[in-house]
Amino acid sequence: MKNSNDAGHSNQVANFNTLVSLVKKSGKTYNPSYVKIQLKELESLQIEADNVLKEMIDKQSHHTLLISAKTKAFDELPKFVTRIVRTLEVSEADKTVIEDVKDIVKTFRPATKVKSKKTTDSNIVENETKSSGRSKNNSNAMNRLENFLRLIELLEEIKSYEPNEEDLQVKGLKNYHSTISELYHSTEESSLELDHLRKQRDKLFYNEVDGLVVIAKKVKLYFKSIIKPGSNELKQLALLKFKGANKAA
Repeated sequence: MKNSNDAGHSNQVANFNTLVSLVKKSGKTYNPSYVKIQLKELESLQIEADNVLKEMIDKQSHHTLLISAKTKAFDELPKFVTRIVRTLEVSEADKTVIEDVKDIVKTFRPATKVKSKKTTDSNIVENETKSSGRSKNNSNAMNRLENFLRLIELLEEIKSYEPNEEDLQVKGLKNYHSTISELYHSTEESSLELDHLRKQRDKLFYNEVDGLVVIAKKVKLYFKSIIKPGSNELKQLALLKFKGANKAA
């Protein structure tokens, strides 16, 4: 199921809340024998749907903040490791060691575009495949974490690497690695929580037996059997649309 448009699911809940209000206004006239569409059951479903929706909104907001912080931290890595190389180059470190450090630093550089042998402007290819979703992004992030740790371990062995800048010192590098590593894992955990919550929502809303949408449609059908044609209540009911999972997302 698509999850890009959570507003569609919010509309389902808003319409269901309006439907429950109409049921309450109808008083004793609304008296179905089917337990699942009786007022008490509808109120219980209403509370559950509201709670799930609120929890999703809260977690989504938190997840967005985590992604922003993680993206910023990892985007800053290439420039940061370049500072390390520059610092090492003005030390007494052996040239071979400096080259080893440079080899690791190269892995942090973004893909560059190069022209193919054909001279047409349309024939431009990238050295690396563009990111194709979350798994690719996660792989890149993990690679950077691992390479950054390799870099730190190598610098620990270089006695001449003694920068005055605290953030470039080995202790500072370890702190930086710890920070971005925590951001990465927190974002992953948050993503899994959101996925789990979406599954809960989808089961609650779109279960084919007693999901919110199915129940709402049954309530509308029952109303049509007890209310006179052309009444204001029926006109209000007609405005309340409840869509299936694929159309709501």
